[in-house]
Amino acid sequence: AARKFAALMPVTDELLDDSVINFANYVAGLMARYYPYFIDDAILNGNGAAKPLGIIQDPNTLVVNRAGAGAVTFADCCNMWERLNSIFTNPIFLMSKAVCSDLRQEVDGYGNPIWRDSFFQGISQVQAPNICGVPVVVTDLVSALGTKGDVVLCAPEFYGLIIRQGLTYAESDHFYFDTDEKALRWVGRCDGKEMVHEAFVVLGDAQGN
Repeated sequence: AARKFAALMPVTDELLDDSVINFANYVAGLMARYYPYFIDDAILNGNGAAKPLGIIQDPNTLVVNRAGAGAVTFADCCNMWERLNSIFTNPIFLMSKAVCSDLRQEVDGYGNPIWRDSFFQGISQVQAPNICGVPVVVTDLVSALGTKGDVVLCAPEFYGLIIRQGLTYAESDHFYFDTDEKALRWVGRCDGKEMVHEAFVVLGDAQGN
């Protein structure tokens, strides 16, 4: 069965009636933006029980050991790139700003920075930062720097995600009747897992976990 996302918020009638904005619509807009964030978090970190099974938590995801504890090096990223089968032609790196900061401090044998920031290619096309020719996507949903999953290399089209129920909204005057409040509720259902495990590589720790 698909995993259920639910959010419940008690709101007083006074707030709904006296607000200078349509408060219910405002909160609904916030939830509509949070639901995709929840799904993205589950795709990476879900435990497979209450959430979809995420890339970092999946025991079948390929793992590359880092060179040294507590840091990420260019060599680590190269080893991940080497581990990913070349049949996957459109991979991306996922990493946090903290990881990017580590990589920005590295230089090659000639003293040139390893990291290349975004730059314009032609008049309007922007070339994203890349490592080993693979685009880098910065996200705060990966693991903390120095822990398993702080860098993910993946071909995301090989993650199977199904949305069984889009985010729906309902109100009730009965749930918080004794406190004279209205209940606002949002519900959605989704599930997912890796369809091809070889399309996903995470950076492990120095001990092989």
